[in-house]
Amino acid sequence: MNKGKCENCVFYEINDIDIDNGNWGWCHRFPPTLKQSGSDGMCGFSGVYKIDWCGEHKHREQLVCKEDLQEILLKNCTSKSTATRILCCLRRHGITTIDQLSKYTQDELHKFRGLGYLSLNALIDTLQTEGIRLK
Repeated sequence: MNKGKCENCVFYEINDIDIDNGNWGWCHRFPPTLKQSGSDGMCGFSGVYKIDWCGEHKHREQLVCKEDLQEILLKNCTSKSTATRILCCLRRHGITTIDQLSKYTQDELHKFRGLGYLSLNALIDTLQTEGIRLK
């Protein structure tokens, strides 16, 4: 079984300081934690090696699809509040990628609570502008 490694995880930030030849970085999966050593009270993200795997791995490509949907809506909708409303509604229904959205028909989307006639039209216009079709 091929498990993902930290180096290609969305939560991993590579060490940009030339220590240990760039083989380690920081995991941003959880909020910074208070370091137990020292009395300075500093917080930080946990350090990990790029070949580690924590079990919470999320591949970078999964994030790209999610950002594409958000980016397309924010770029093409006439108002930012309309785009935000549409994104929130879609997320409530478990839709975070363009691929997931394209599996629905216009009638199915219209039944979503919070996605009214105007928001649905704005969504469809935006998708058509980008050449994306619904089911």
